[in-house]
Amino acid sequence: MIIFLAMTPERGPDQTSPETKPDWKTWKTVVVGGKSSQVLEREIKRKSVNVSEYALEMMKDEGFVTLKHPEQINFVLLKVEDLGFANLAGTDQIFKRAQKLGLDLCPPEAAAALRLEYDDQPWGERLYVGMKQITVDKYSHPCIFELARIKEGLWLYDDWAMPDAPWGPKKSFIFRLPENSPQR
Repeated sequence: MIIFLAMTPERGPDQTSPETKPDWKTWKTVVVGGKSSQVLEREIKRKSVNVSEYALEMMKDEGFVTLKHPEQINFVLLKVEDLGFANLAGTDQIFKRAQKLGLDLCPPEAAAALRLEYDDQPWGERLYVGMKQITVDKYSHPCIFELARIKEGLWLYDDWAMPDAPWGPKKSFIFRLPENSPQR
């Protein structure tokens, strides 16, 4: 499948629509939903996953909405450059481009579900969850979740994600494949 995108050195691809949407390859399929944030927090602690203080605060925030019923969700993993940005791109630019190319933002609880399932994450890998940012009043910075494996082990982190916060082309984001996408 071919996508036509015009490139400019400063911004990456222009804002023209691609002729066709890419056929994304599923990275992980995980059951999400049917659990409260409290249940997810207990499961994460039971599994001895490290959780940052702010990530815990995000899970307690009203913006951390959980699905009432379990749902199998297919996720795709993309670098910023896979979305057509050769240089830095802002959070909103990245999310809008992903949606324009047919991907959905993840429900916030997907971060916890993925952290519980992704035990074999390579050392040093950091993945950012493409989701609606959550701002906890205590800190007043919009954040997204980050899945990482560093010297202390597996982590569910937070990362600042202001609308214009710059992300390098090699940063990796997780997005949700739309329900009507064929699983590959």
